Amino acid sequence: MKKILKILIPVVLILIIFLAMGPFYILNEGEQAVITRFGKIEDTQTEAGLKLKVPLIDSVTRYSKKILSWDGDPQEFQTAENQFIWVDTTARWKIADPIKFYESVKTMNQAYGKLDAVIESAVKNIVAKNFLIESVRNSNTIIELQKEAEAALEAAEKLAAENAVEGA
Repeated sequence: MKKILKILIPVVLILIIFLAMGPFYILNEGEQAVITRFGKIEDTQTEAGLKLKVPLIDSVTRYSKKILSWDGDPQEFQTAENQFIWVDTTARWKIADPIKFYESVKTMNQAYGKLDAVIESAVKNIVAKNFLIESVRNSNTIIELQKEAEAALEAAEKLAAENAVEGA
């Protein structure tokens, strides 16, 4: 009995210490993770669930799998005819490849900083190449076109339903 206790107590203590160091992590739905060992990428996880890592050696960096939002600061840009307009830019983006994302920016703050530079520069170039009338759209026209398309679709569905009843 004493021999079993001498073996069992150290094994239990080692197991408790191992579990206390955190070998498990939970990846929630809508998350993806890059696992690094001493700064080198070892694995990626894209499915939710309970995952295993080497405690104190592996590091888990989590990113969202969802569509993310970027909102730039309103800025004044010059158009092709030298008129100034205020532009408030927004964008939607997604991390498609967590390994490339980790290698290029590592953190979400760095990603947003890079997006600031790239998107605002692109918007500035587009606005500068176009006249004011081309840069500003009339949203009422788009809404009217959508309503016309929906009305045409409803009319086509009603006609198809009437033809189906007559054919029966």
